[in-house]
Amino acid sequence: MESDWDFYFCELNGRPASILLDLAYGETGPVAGLNECLIMRLTLREVREDGLPTRAENERLAELEDALEQAWEAGADDVCHVGRVTTNGWRDFFFYCREPQAFYEKLTEALARFSDYQPEFGLEDDPEWQIYFGLLYPSDREWQMISSERLLRYLEESGDQPEIERDVVHWVAFDSEEARTGFVQKVSRLGFQTRSVPEDETDMPFAVEVSRRQAADRNSIHETVFLLYDLSQEFGGKYDGWETSVERGDAA
Repeated sequence: MESDWDFYFCELNGRPASILLDLAYGETGPVAGLNECLIMRLTLREVREDGLPTRAENERLAELEDALEQAWEAGADDVCHVGRVTTNGWRDFFFYCREPQAFYEKLTEALARFSDYQPEFGLEDDPEWQIYFGLLYPSDREWQMISSERLLRYLEESGDQPEIERDVVHWVAFDSEEARTGFVQKVSRLGFQTRSVPEDETDMPFAVEVSRRQAADRNSIHETVFLLYDLSQEFGGKYDGWETSVERGDAA
Protein backbone atom coordinates (compact mmCIF):
# COMPACT_ATOMS: atom_id res chain seq x y z
CA MET A 1 0.00 0.00 0.00
CA GLU A 2 1.28 3.45 -0.90
CA SER A 3 1.62 5.79 2.07
CA ASP A 4 0.02 9.21 2.22
CA TRP A 5 1.70 11.08 5.09
CA ASP A 6 0.59 14.57 6.04
CA PHE A 7 0.11 16.69 9.14
CA TYR A 8 -2.17 19.28 10.65
CA PHE A 9 -2.36 21.47 13.76
CA CYS A 10 -5.15 21.37 16.32
CA GLU A 11 -5.76 21.61 20.07
CA LEU A 12 -5.72 18.70 22.50
CA ASN A 13 -6.83 19.31 26.07
CA GLY A 14 -6.52 23.04 25.50
CA ARG A 15 -2.92 22.86 24.26
CA PRO A 16 -1.53 23.26 20.70
CA ALA A 17 -0.83 19.94 19.02
CA SER A 18 0.75 18.73 15.79
CA ILE A 19 -0.58 15.47 14.35
CA LEU A 20 1.29 13.57 11.65
CA LEU A 21 -0.45 10.52 10.20
CA ASP A 22 -0.62 8.17 7.24
CA LEU A 23 -3.93 9.19 5.69
CA ALA A 24 -3.96 6.11 3.46
CA TYR A 25 -5.24 4.01 6.36
CA GLY A 26 -8.39 6.13 6.32
CA GLU A 27 -9.34 4.07 3.26
CA THR A 28 -7.76 0.70 4.13
CA GLY A 29 -7.87 0.46 7.94
CA PRO A 30 -8.35 -1.44 10.11
CA VAL A 31 -5.81 -3.97 8.83
CA ALA A 32 -6.82 -7.55 9.64
CA GLY A 33 -4.75 -9.09 12.42
CA LEU A 34 -3.18 -5.83 13.58
CA ASN A 35 -5.40 -5.42 16.63
CA GLU A 36 -2.99 -4.11 19.26
CA CYS A 37 -2.01 -0.45 19.37
CA LEU A 38 1.45 0.05 20.85
CA ILE A 39 1.98 3.63 22.00
CA MET A 40 5.46 4.98 22.66
CA ARG A 41 5.81 8.31 24.46
CA LEU A 42 8.95 10.44 24.47
CA THR A 43 9.32 13.40 26.81
CA LEU A 44 10.82 16.28 24.85
CA ARG A 45 14.01 17.90 26.09
CA GLU A 46 13.66 21.39 24.59
CA VAL A 47 10.23 22.92 24.09
CA ARG A 48 8.81 26.32 23.25
CA GLU A 49 6.36 28.13 25.49
CA ASP A 50 3.47 26.45 23.67
CA GLY A 51 4.81 22.97 24.49
CA LEU A 52 5.94 22.13 20.94
CA PRO A 53 9.60 21.28 20.18
CA THR A 54 12.24 23.85 19.33
CA ARG A 55 14.04 23.70 16.00
CA ALA A 56 17.06 22.05 17.64
CA GLU A 57 14.81 19.47 19.27
CA ASN A 58 13.13 18.73 15.95
CA GLU A 59 16.51 18.07 14.36
CA ARG A 60 17.39 15.57 17.09
CA LEU A 61 13.98 13.92 16.81
CA ALA A 62 14.47 13.57 13.05
CA GLU A 63 17.62 11.51 13.69
CA LEU A 64 15.77 9.37 16.21
CA GLU A 65 12.86 8.75 13.83
CA ASP A 66 15.25 7.68 11.08
CA ALA A 67 16.44 4.94 13.44
CA LEU A 68 12.87 4.00 14.36
CA GLU A 69 11.90 3.79 10.70
CA GLN A 70 14.34 0.93 10.19
CA ALA A 71 12.62 -0.95 13.02
CA TRP A 72 9.09 -0.69 11.67
CA GLU A 73 10.12 -1.24 8.06
CA ALA A 74 11.84 -4.47 9.10
CA GLY A 75 8.50 -5.77 10.38
CA ALA A 76 6.28 -4.23 7.72
CA ASP A 77 3.94 -7.22 7.48
CA ASP A 78 3.31 -7.25 11.22
CA VAL A 79 3.39 -3.53 12.06
CA CYS A 80 1.67 -0.38 10.81
CA HIS A 81 3.11 2.93 11.93
CA VAL A 82 -0.01 5.08 11.62
CA GLY A 83 0.98 8.40 13.14
CA ARG A 84 2.26 10.53 15.97
CA VAL A 85 1.02 13.34 18.20
CA THR A 86 3.22 16.13 19.55
CA THR A 87 1.83 18.33 22.31
CA ASN A 88 2.49 19.71 25.80
CA GLY A 89 6.13 18.65 25.95
CA TRP A 90 5.82 15.08 24.67
CA ARG A 91 5.54 13.05 21.46
CA ASP A 92 3.49 9.87 21.14
CA PHE A 93 4.03 7.32 18.35
CA PHE A 94 1.25 4.90 17.40
CA PHE A 95 1.82 1.42 15.95
CA TYR A 96 -0.71 -1.31 15.22
CA CYS A 97 0.98 -4.68 15.75
CA ARG A 98 0.45 -8.39 15.33
CA GLU A 99 3.12 -9.25 17.91
CA PRO A 100 3.62 -6.17 20.12
CA GLN A 101 6.26 -7.73 22.36
CA ALA A 102 8.52 -8.54 19.41
CA PHE A 103 8.11 -5.04 18.01
CA TYR A 104 8.69 -3.48 21.44
CA GLU A 105 12.08 -5.18 21.50
CA LYS A 106 12.92 -3.78 18.04
CA LEU A 107 11.99 -0.27 19.15
CA THR A 108 14.07 -0.37 22.32
CA GLU A 109 17.02 -1.68 20.34
CA ALA A 110 16.65 1.15 17.81
CA LEU A 111 16.56 3.71 20.63
CA ALA A 112 19.68 2.38 22.35
CA ARG A 113 21.93 5.18 21.06
CA PHE A 114 19.44 7.88 22.09
CA SER A 115 19.97 7.55 25.83
CA ASP A 116 18.80 11.12 26.45
CA TYR A 117 15.25 9.94 25.71
CA GLN A 118 13.57 7.50 28.06
CA PRO A 119 10.50 6.07 26.30
CA GLU A 120 7.32 5.02 28.05
CA PHE A 121 5.11 2.36 26.48
CA GLY A 122 1.42 1.58 26.57
CA LEU A 123 -0.65 -1.09 24.83
CA GLU A 124 -4.32 -0.89 23.86
CA ASP A 125 -6.50 -3.65 22.44
CA ASP A 126 -8.03 -1.77 19.48
CA PRO A 127 -9.27 -4.07 16.68
CA GLU A 128 -11.55 -1.32 15.30
CA TRP A 129 -8.66 1.19 15.24
CA GLN A 130 -10.58 3.68 17.34
CA ILE A 131 -7.35 5.46 18.27
CA TYR A 132 -6.50 6.04 14.61
CA PHE A 133 -9.96 7.15 13.55
CA GLY A 134 -10.90 8.89 16.81
CA LEU A 135 -7.67 10.64 17.83
CA LEU A 136 -5.41 10.90 14.78
CA TYR A 137 -7.73 11.17 11.81
CA PRO A 138 -8.68 14.76 10.90
CA SER A 139 -12.16 16.18 11.20
CA ASP A 140 -13.75 17.71 8.11
CA ARG A 141 -12.56 21.16 9.25
CA GLU A 142 -9.01 19.87 9.79
CA TRP A 143 -9.13 18.28 6.33
CA GLN A 144 -9.50 21.80 4.95
CA MET A 145 -6.16 22.73 6.53
CA ILE A 146 -4.48 19.69 4.99
CA SER A 147 -5.99 20.35 1.56
CA SER A 148 -5.02 24.01 1.70
CA GLU A 149 -1.46 23.17 2.72
CA ARG A 150 -1.13 20.79 -0.22
CA LEU A 151 -2.26 23.49 -2.64
CA LEU A 152 -0.02 26.08 -0.96
CA ARG A 153 2.96 23.75 -1.36
CA TYR A 154 2.12 23.35 -5.04
CA LEU A 155 2.04 27.14 -5.46
CA GLU A 156 5.37 27.47 -3.67
CA GLU A 157 6.97 24.77 -5.82
CA SER A 158 5.61 26.54 -8.93
CA GLY A 159 7.44 29.76 -8.03
CA ASP A 160 4.40 31.65 -6.78
CA GLN A 161 4.93 34.96 -5.00
CA PRO A 162 2.25 34.78 -2.30
CA GLU A 163 2.19 38.50 -1.55
CA ILE A 164 0.79 39.27 -4.99
CA GLU A 165 -2.96 39.72 -4.87
CA ARG A 166 -5.06 37.59 -7.20
CA ASP A 167 -8.56 36.14 -7.40
CA VAL A 168 -9.00 33.16 -5.09
CA VAL A 169 -12.05 31.07 -5.98
CA HIS A 170 -13.96 28.83 -3.55
CA TRP A 171 -16.88 26.41 -3.98
CA VAL A 172 -19.70 25.82 -1.52
CA ALA A 173 -22.82 23.65 -1.94
CA PHE A 174 -26.19 23.67 -0.16
CA ASP A 175 -29.29 21.50 -0.05
CA SER A 176 -31.73 24.36 -0.69
CA GLU A 177 -31.98 27.59 -2.62
CA GLU A 178 -32.89 29.40 0.62
CA ALA A 179 -29.66 28.30 2.34
CA ARG A 180 -27.56 29.33 -0.66
CA THR A 181 -29.23 32.75 -0.77
CA GLY A 182 -28.59 33.35 2.93
CA PHE A 183 -24.93 32.42 2.53
CA VAL A 184 -24.51 34.62 -0.56
CA GLN A 185 -26.02 37.62 1.20
CA LYS A 186 -23.63 37.23 4.12
CA VAL A 187 -20.41 36.73 2.15
CA SER A 188 -21.30 39.51 -0.29
CA ARG A 189 -21.13 41.92 2.65
CA LEU A 190 -17.61 40.63 3.31
CA GLY A 191 -16.37 41.59 -0.15
CA PHE A 192 -16.83 38.29 -1.99
CA GLN A 193 -18.13 38.09 -5.54
CA THR A 194 -20.56 35.22 -6.06
CA ARG A 195 -21.82 33.19 -9.00
CA SER A 196 -24.44 30.47 -8.72
CA VAL A 197 -23.58 27.13 -10.28
CA PRO A 198 -26.24 25.16 -12.22
CA GLU A 199 -28.16 22.68 -10.10
CA ASP A 200 -27.17 19.02 -10.23
CA GLU A 201 -28.59 15.78 -8.87
CA THR A 202 -26.41 15.42 -5.75
CA ASP A 203 -27.57 15.66 -2.15
CA MET A 204 -26.49 19.31 -2.17
CA PRO A 205 -27.54 20.57 -5.61
CA PHE A 206 -27.43 24.32 -4.93
CA ALA A 207 -23.79 25.32 -5.37
CA VAL A 208 -22.12 28.71 -5.49
CA GLU A 209 -18.73 29.95 -6.64
CA VAL A 210 -17.23 32.59 -4.35
CA SER A 211 -14.18 34.72 -5.13
CA ARG A 212 -12.23 37.56 -3.60
CA ARG A 213 -9.02 39.32 -4.57
CA GLN A 214 -6.33 38.73 -1.97
CA ALA A 215 -2.78 37.56 -1.27
CA ALA A 216 -2.11 33.83 -1.14
CA ASP A 217 0.19 33.59 1.88
CA ARG A 218 -0.60 30.86 4.40
CA ASN A 219 -2.20 33.06 7.02
CA SER A 220 -4.46 34.82 4.52
CA ILE A 221 -5.55 31.60 2.83
CA HIS A 222 -6.26 29.70 6.05
CA GLU A 223 -8.15 32.67 7.48
CA THR A 224 -10.36 32.88 4.37
CA VAL A 225 -10.93 29.13 4.11
CA PHE A 226 -12.01 28.80 7.73
CA LEU A 227 -14.21 31.89 7.44
CA LEU A 228 -16.07 30.38 4.49
CA TYR A 229 -16.08 26.91 6.01
CA ASP A 230 -17.70 28.18 9.22
CA LEU A 231 -20.23 30.28 7.31
CA SER A 232 -21.12 27.32 5.10
CA GLN A 233 -21.76 25.26 8.24
CA GLU A 234 -23.99 28.03 9.59
CA PHE A 235 -26.27 27.56 6.57
CA GLY A 236 -26.01 23.76 6.50
CA GLY A 237 -23.69 23.76 3.50
CA LYS A 238 -20.51 22.00 2.46
CA TYR A 239 -17.29 23.87 1.71
CA ASP A 240 -15.62 22.16 -1.26
CA GLY A 241 -12.16 23.72 -1.68
CA TRP A 242 -10.43 26.55 -3.51
CA GLU A 243 -8.10 27.35 -6.37
CA THR A 244 -6.11 30.29 -7.67
CA SER A 245 -3.56 31.25 -10.30
CA VAL A 246 0.22 31.01 -9.94
CA GLU A 247 1.59 34.54 -9.73
CA ARG A 248 5.33 34.85 -10.34
CA GLY A 249 5.44 38.60 -10.87
CA ASP A 250 6.57 38.15 -14.46
CA ALA A 251 6.75 41.28 -16.55
CA ALA A 252 3.90 41.65 -19.04
